[in-house]
Amino acid sequence: MPVISLADRRQKPDEPTKEGPARCLSCKREWRAVAPLETVELECPACSLHHGRFVELIYRHERPHWECKCGNDLFHVTPDGYYCPNCGVWATGF
Repeated sequence: MPVISLADRRQKPDEPTKEGPARCLSCKREWRAVAPLETVELECPACSLHHGRFVELIYRHERPHWECKCGNDLFHVTPDGYYCPNCGVWATGF
């Protein structure tokens, strides 16, 4: 997802988005991002790679959605709980 213009976004106020803190999995740059709901990867404003991910608590459809602090938004589910396959940390708070 390339960096988008806020002026363009303001012209489409009814298009659903998600927003929250983001981090690049490559260069570790952090920023606040707003993107269309279906967005998975974000273009990093520092290194321009598409390795940006929403981190921690973000909002989709005005409801909280958890993502790992390392930036990964996918979890593996086991009988013992959930863990992040990117960093191996077990998730809590679900």
